[in-house]
Amino acid sequence: MPRGEPFSAGQEEAIRAALRELLEWEVLCRSPQLAAFLSYIVEARLRGDEASIKAYSIAVDVFGREEDFDPQADPIVRVQARRLRSLLAEYYAIKGQARAVRIALPRGRYVPEFVFEADLPIEAALPSEVQAETMPPDLGRAQPPRKHRPLFETLLLVGGLGALFIGLSLILWPNITRHDVVVPSDGQPQVPLVIVEEFENLTNDTLGAPLVAGLAVELVTDLDQFPYIEARYGGTQADAAEAELASGRPVFVLSGVVRRTGGGVQYGALLSRTDVEAQPVSFDINAPAVGGQVTLSLDDISRHFVMRLASPRGVLHAPARRWLEEENGTEIVLAPYPCMVAFRQYQEVFDRALAIRIKACASAHAQSEAGAGEAGAMLASIAADEAFAVGIDLLGAQNLLAQAGRQSALAAELAPTSAFVWAQHAHVAAVTSDHLSARDRYNAALQLNPADVDVLAHFATVLAQTNNWALALERSDVALSADPDPPPRFHFVPALWALRNGEYDTALDHAHEMIRAYPRFGTAVMVAIGGQTRNSEIIDTYLPRLLAVESYRRLGIMPALRQVTGDPAVLLELSNGISQAGVPLDRLANPF
Repeated sequence: MPRGEPFSAGQEEAIRAALRELLEWEVLCRSPQLAAFLSYIVEARLRGDEASIKAYSIAVDVFGREEDFDPQADPIVRVQARRLRSLLAEYYAIKGQARAVRIALPRGRYVPEFVFEADLPIEAALPSEVQAETMPPDLGRAQPPRKHRPLFETLLLVGGLGALFIGLSLILWPNITRHDVVVPSDGQPQVPLVIVEEFENLTNDTLGAPLVAGLAVELVTDLDQFPYIEARYGGTQADAAEAELASGRPVFVLSGVVRRTGGGVQYGALLSRTDVEAQPVSFDINAPAVGGQVTLSLDDISRHFVMRLASPRGVLHAPARRWLEEENGTEIVLAPYPCMVAFRQYQEVFDRALAIRIKACASAHAQSEAGAGEAGAMLASIAADEAFAVGIDLLGAQNLLAQAGRQSALAAELAPTSAFVWAQHAHVAAVTSDHLSARDRYNAALQLNPADVDVLAHFATVLAQTNNWALALERSDVALSADPDPPPRFHFVPALWALRNGEYDTALDHAHEMIRAYPRFGTAVMVAIGGQTRNSEIIDTYLPRLLAVESYRRLGIMPALRQVTGDPAVLLELSNGISQAGVPLDRLANPF
């Protein structure tokens, strides 16, 4: 029905019935945020309050964003609208189109449309209990308990959905794949291809289908969120095509087995390289079961696998990283894929020599329409790091940061659905000490790609800097456990948390790693630990380095440290420890 026209009593009743049916659908029941989103926009439309259906009001009222929410900086509503639009299409594909009214969410808008079927009387399509009601219930009031399907019916439905999803993917996959892979002509590394095979189900019981069906497609979807990986579905017997093998790119097959263990279900994955002889790599995830029900969803399982598989330090990118080491010192302008791999490697320890090479390739790729967003985001991120190295209190650095901010904002406009771009946009904000904007932008990046382990760790750092320690520790623990060789930046949160709580041995273990990525801040942490524990060896090693840091001399030690963390408890530990290491109070507070 066109927007702006009033609804008759029968039409409004049919719309509310359609909404209730959708909210009782198992898929939406598992996504309360999307269910709340749908209810919000439908109710607003029924009230005739279409003017309130805006990104801002949805973000604040439904997704709990703060009142200073900026729709341009945080794409949460756009992302969730895309998910909701997809689920609505899936629901009517499964349930059938012949319904009294269908709820649709047009592309580019948040105001729902209601499509009435003229050839089907409204009364015939309403549930019998709805027909018996004289007044439609207000969805704002308490509703009767939902009716739950018997377990057998639920299993059939979930298995059927998985089969349908897989079948559709086989037909539509060429149109879904989002990468336009450019094959370099100069022998540079190419984007790896991962062919995902159906996992073999060895659970051998009636709960088998929901534990496996759809997992392969979920893995392909999650892998394909990365701009430097291509994935495709391989069916029950994955096999690389001759053209794929002849392309010279790394070709991997991901297969797996699902079996029951004493405490739940074990998902075992095996990644094999098919284009050359190489030892397969295995990954295992144990999903606990409570009351016979597995506590992890297929989405959880897929995300945990992809965190390992898609890590910049993982096996998929090992050939490219080896090539970069061999070509170190050459003046070859890197193609988009090795440029991206080099950038992710640069972010581990902020290697300045590598930054020079990345700026050359990113500047070249920024001229192309396809890569302008990601290339611009790299340049902005490196510029922010260079400004921080100079000192963000200095005018030259502030000008550079302002330029980086404009460039990262432009990159987000050019590539609004790129999680990588939003992560760099967040990093620029974090360097400027705008930790609240950084938090929201990292959150946006994870909404777009929740399986990027590096973004998860960086998000944890910003959460710690805003004193949200519960979430910071949760995100940090996931990142550290997902990466077998976590880079130095991953140790920021556990180092500060241990220091904050006086757990100096643990803080020292993490600080030894963290200092490689944050040498100036890490030096202050080491001196503080040495002072708190009266460890003369640590003090003798790191105190001279601390007193030689230019930003500490220019601003005073504590004012400079406040640029990195605003947690009073952490700052108190740093101040007390550095003072006990022998640093005079005037040098803590004032320039020297």
